[in-house]
Amino acid sequence: MLDYNLAEGDAIDLSPVLEAVFRQGQQAADLVQIKADAGGQFATVQVDADGTANGSHFVVLAQLNAAHAGDVINVMLDHAQQAQQLHVT
Repeated sequence: MLDYNLAEGDAIDLSPVLEAVFRQGQQAADLVQIKADAGGQFATVQVDADGTANGSHFVVLAQLNAAHAGDVINVMLDHAQQAQQLHVT
């Protein structure tokens, strides 16, 4: 993703992948993590499609260019809810 901008209200819509498990009560942090790369150039959006079931198995879904540790990223997990704010770690 090249032009994500929190100030412009951008959000990453992950609801097609995560809505069912999110509605079952899984926490956002058990479903999505956003990790900065070691060089500080980008961050990866990682998802675990079944949350805490079957252990923790995050897979990279997208790369956010120019995202850094501490940045806030809006993520949609459920069309009926407002975006969750997650921090790049």
